[in-house]
Formats: sequence, C-alpha cells, structure tokens
Amino acid sequence: MSSAAALVLAAVFVWAAVAKVRGRDATVASFRGLGLPGPGVLAVVVPVVEIGLAVGLVVMPSVAGWLALALLAAFTVVIGRAIARGVEVGCACFGSAANDRPVSPLEVVRNAGLAALAVVATGATGDALWPALPAMVVVTVVVALGRVGLAMAELRMTGGHVFSTPLPGEHRR
Repeated sequence: MSSAAALVLAAVFVWAAVAKVRGRDATVASFRGLGLPGPGVLAVVVPVVEIGLAVGLVVMPSVAGWLALALLAAFTVVIGRAIARGVEVGCACFGSAANDRPVSPLEVVRNAGLAALAVVATGATGDALWPALPAMVVVTVVVALGRVGLAMAELRMTGGHVFSTPLPGEHRR
C-alpha cells in the first residue's frame, strides 16, 4: 500500500507543478497575494521542487515521502497564515481552478489528506516497480472518498445544503 500511496502522491505533485507552470502569471499573482517573498522566483522553484519530489516518490519513496510531508507542512502554514489574515486570494495549488476562490480551511484538510499519503509513502521500499493491484484500489478509493468529502464540505460552505434541497421560500446562505 505504501508504494501505491507514493505513486498517487507523485501524480498529485506532477499535476500541481504542471498547473503552476501553465498558469505562471496566476501563480505569481497568488504567491504575491499570499505574502510570499520573491513570488516570481517561487513560481519557478516550487514546480521544480514538486517535479523533483514526484521523481523521488517513484525512485526512493521512503525518503521522498518525508520530504513531501515537509513541503506539505510548509504549504499548510502559508495557507493557514493567509486564512488567519483574511487574505482573499486563491492558493494556485492546482492551477487556475484553485484561484477561483480564496483559500479556506478546505485546503488545510486537503493537505492533511495528502500528508497522510506522504506518511504512508515513507513505508515504501521502492523495490517493486509497480504496487500490487489491491493496494492501488485501496489507496484510490481512500483518495476518492476524501475528495468526495472535500466536495461535500465545499458545497455546504458555499450553498448551505449537502443532502437536502431547500424548502420553497428558504434562502440559501
């Protein structure tokens, strides 16, 4: 299961890096809005680090898992600081889709889930080129359920309803 977690996390880091590179201007603006020093430089450095971590998670997952955990902790501190300051900027975590709304506790929860994957990845030996199918299924289901949970929380935050429809005349929050 550890190598499956490492591969899933590697895919997440590649996705995030590519999104940041493709939307470099939005990434720079987001980093600036988050109060990070040298946003132009970070818009180049962060995707390079994410790609490096993705490679590390495939080649040496037991070491790269800890590095991924440290990076996710740093990202979470930046997001938490922005939330505390009331900053109204997107995180640029996964490209333009993440810039549509300001950072919120949902990003913290998402990072906690990714951090859990990083911890699981630290147990991978890197001996097997590809994880066993049952491990991939378990990790994929857990990630999918986590994403559904985040979507429900976001729906609740933005619309006020998750499993029910508002009654006639009832206003959404």
